[in-house]
Amino acid sequence: GLSFYALGSLKMGAVIGLIPPYIIQGCIGGIGVFITQTGMEISTGLTWGWHLDSLSAFVASQRVVGMWLLPLGCSLTLRLASRAVHSPMLTPIFFVAIPAAFHAALSALGL
Repeated sequence: GLSFYALGSLKMGAVIGLIPPYIIQGCIGGIGVFITQTGMEISTGLTWGWHLDSLSAFVASQRVVGMWLLPLGCSLTLRLASRAVHSPMLTPIFFVAIPAAFHAALSALGL
């Protein structure tokens, strides 16, 4: 990030055009894998590993499945909503509405 900022500050942004697109796509894909892995670890409390024992732990119990299905459901809802609503305010409103919906659900359940 700092190198891109320096290139922009020095008016050398055209240098980015010299980096092959597949390098940029690979970096972005790697960041996506890292964010997904970290999100699964944080939302379930389990350690991620690239072997069958570790991955099967994420579907072994209903409690764990519920912990990662909820964030997945929120992500899919935002994705589908962004196809229908073309406002830059959709994402901020969506994230502000999540805690409100959470507390409404707790109230409705009497918790």
